[in-house]
Amino acid sequence: MNLMQSCVDYAIKYLHPKGKFLSQSSWAFLYYMTSNIKGAKQTATNFVTLVASGENVSLGNETSVIYLLREKMQSITAERYVVSKISTDLKIRYFFTAWNLYRQGQVITKLTIDTRSTKVPKPV
Repeated sequence: MNLMQSCVDYAIKYLHPKGKFLSQSSWAFLYYMTSNIKGAKQTATNFVTLVASGENVSLGNETSVIYLLREKMQSITAERYVVSKISTDLKIRYFFTAWNLYRQGQVITKLTIDTRSTKVPKPV
């Protein structure tokens, strides 16, 4: 099975049921983009699994980036009531920002992006 198919399967079977704040296709896209980074497959799996499930994620430990990302995703979903192009774009930008911070080992207290910009951060 190729990487794309395994990301789609995992998104449908696990990520979306646990994290309804993203569509199946968004989960598959985000998982694929982070998994496709050389040497990052296991880190990507850990990250998306924690973001989707929220298990053992709390503010005040090394996974605060994930906690803040989940909170942001849920907040955007609650504000928009329906999945829209704007809310999906915001979620993707927040996701890649959090991913990059996570990969750098950053611990933060607030997750922010420039909402005036439409530029999507490149996942590293």
